Amino acid sequence: MNINFLQSLREKMPARSNSQSHVYDSILQWLIVISAFLPVFFLPWTTNVLEYNKQLFLILLTGVALIVWLLQAVISNRITLRLNPIDYGVLAMLGATLIATVGSASRMTSLFGAGTNLSSSLISIIVLSLFYFILLNASNDNGKRFSRFLGLVLGISFLIGLLQFFTIYILGIDFTHSRAFNTIGSINSLGILAAISLPFLFKSQERGFWKISHRVAAMIGLVLIAIINWWLIWVVAIAGMLAMICLASAQKNFKISKVLLPIVVIVLGVFLLIIKFNVESVKSQFPVEIAPSFSLSNKVMNSTLKDDFFTGYGPENFSLAFDKYGADRLATTTLSSAKFFDATSEFFTLVVSGGILALLGLAVLIWSLVRGAYRYIDSPGESAGKEGILASLATIIFALFLYPFSMTHMFVLYAFLALSATTLWGKEEKTWQLEEKPALSLASTVGFVGGLVLVLVGVYFSVSVYIANAYYATTLKEGNTGLAAQKISSVINWDSRTDTYYRGASQVALRLLSDELNKKADPKDTGRNDRIQRYLSSSVNLAKRAVELNPKEAVNWDNLGDVYQSLFGLVEGVDGEAEKAYIHASELRPGDPEYFNKIGTMYLRKADVLRQLALQQNSSSLVRQADESLVKSEASFKKAIEKSPNYGMAIYNLGVVYEREGKVRESIQQLEKIAPFNANQPSLMFELGLLYYRNGEKDKALGTLERAVSLAPDYANALWYLGLLYEERGDTQAAITQMQKILKIEVNKGNKTVLNKIDQLRSGSKAQGKITDQKPL
Repeated sequence: MNINFLQSLREKMPARSNSQSHVYDSILQWLIVISAFLPVFFLPWTTNVLEYNKQLFLILLTGVALIVWLLQAVISNRITLRLNPIDYGVLAMLGATLIATVGSASRMTSLFGAGTNLSSSLISIIVLSLFYFILLNASNDNGKRFSRFLGLVLGISFLIGLLQFFTIYILGIDFTHSRAFNTIGSINSLGILAAISLPFLFKSQERGFWKISHRVAAMIGLVLIAIINWWLIWVVAIAGMLAMICLASAQKNFKISKVLLPIVVIVLGVFLLIIKFNVESVKSQFPVEIAPSFSLSNKVMNSTLKDDFFTGYGPENFSLAFDKYGADRLATTTLSSAKFFDATSEFFTLVVSGGILALLGLAVLIWSLVRGAYRYIDSPGESAGKEGILASLATIIFALFLYPFSMTHMFVLYAFLALSATTLWGKEEKTWQLEEKPALSLASTVGFVGGLVLVLVGVYFSVSVYIANAYYATTLKEGNTGLAAQKISSVINWDSRTDTYYRGASQVALRLLSDELNKKADPKDTGRNDRIQRYLSSSVNLAKRAVELNPKEAVNWDNLGDVYQSLFGLVEGVDGEAEKAYIHASELRPGDPEYFNKIGTMYLRKADVLRQLALQQNSSSLVRQADESLVKSEASFKKAIEKSPNYGMAIYNLGVVYEREGKVRESIQQLEKIAPFNANQPSLMFELGLLYYRNGEKDKALGTLERAVSLAPDYANALWYLGLLYEERGDTQAAITQMQKILKIEVNKGNKTVLNKIDQLRSGSKAQGKITDQKPL
């Protein structure tokens, strides 16, 4: 490829260059219009039906649009650009994201994004920046048609969401039949988008059908906001209305009538918040959206800046930073194991993901918008009637500090950036004739080739990632282990750099191993041992590969520990390897007590197995090993409780350890800690009742066992021991009544042990020894 490339291309069809340029221009305009449909676009094939599909939709459209724009420049022999200060902000954000990705804690995640959100990944920011460039420079009507269709599509997305609220499902796909589903994201994210869009829709300068459609969209959006009635959404909406008032007041011949509508919306919002308006039949069915608090997000951000000041943890890696710096705040709550992929606002997520560079990039963007505000004030006549676009841009920048963004929010942000740049600087165009200077011709050649390569490479890898995720979605639903193994292999063939898929593959290998071990052995099957060994080694190697790809992800180390633990009894020494993996996970997520609880559970299980073997073999060595395992188990559960003093599972498990060690009083104390919060759990009442009996507290034992039976009248073992306790207390009739209740249970009809006990009770003979000496049914 050289400088003569453009000339040879033009010389082939010189007479048709103008007509071809017109064709390319028409294609560009259609591509720009089609991109406006992103808010309602989704497909059912991936693990996340919104984000993956919207990202690929935009990649394909923008990629094709860039190639067409470059071809148009080649054919027309000129390039026309609308240069403006907002370009610097867009480029600054792109540059900060690129550098942060290079220094990312997980580059693959930063490059393409995680499954929950892809909006701030490098590929998304690149394609959004290109979309901004195309909309700004390739739209021959200053974005007018795009604005028309964007308003219409926003209205459609709001209408779909509103109908979903009232269980009117028009999409015709099973998984969409939920009040919580909409084409934007969560219910609150839909409300935030409606609040952002109100100025743009209310101040539409279109006529006829388009004006009506925009006004209807605005009203539907306002109804959505009123039904959700969350203070934060109203704050965003009111900020948009205030922006409209400020912009309108900067115009000549300002009249109060021009701002009546914003004033009405502000009054309505304040009124509904004060009276706590609530459509109970609808809102009571909404799922609760859980996110870290502003203070917690701020803590994670500040800690991240201290750890990695310049680039943070990398785009889409907020979860890694949260695990390290925020999980400890959840340790004493029911969300102790929760994992958050976004902060409470896009601003916090941005700084955690990009460090000070992202903060500087955002500062440059805001500075460019301040330049735009001065431009608007200095020349109000040039942008008259465009207050809606500028107000919505100001609103979405404001919302960025209050709420996390999805792909749709980011798309709307870049769309408003381009439309605002066109509004303020649309007449400031600069044209270069490519053949005037050899340097321009060379630059255009290099640009064309570079753009083509960028698009082809980006599309190839994006499609590969998309196909892999689509295969993975089917793998998760596959019940046949053999077919699941084939599908997960296809997933990894398409995308071999994502740790999530290797974690899934390791679990599939464990399922294959379990199926093989549970299958009746065939003496003629000479390959069984080889298969067992292959499945065993594959499960470990795949789990290790996930750790290698993303060593800072606690979930990967947790999965490796789970795999090792699953191989207990098959491979010597796996308990030690599992403990190492869990401890490493705990170091990455220091506030989570679950990992030490898993270590304790593993050693408790080992102690039980060793004791059983010791009884069979009469081995004092195995008894000693069992005691050592109990000591390790006790220490691990105590560490878990130190991290989370009210962590019920660890408290209960520590009680079990004390029971195994013969420390009955200590075991009772542990179960008593959690009993008030689990008073409706019959199994806990049953165990506590037997412990009371063993500790000589027989009255407490009776009351607790009676509680267990009242909670679960068909709890056979609770009835059994309660009857034995009545027998010991001399209440023979009550004991017989409990035994008769057992016989009424379907699975215990005709139970000989129970029938013999009834005969013994009726004969008047008494059982010898303690009731806990009796075996359970």
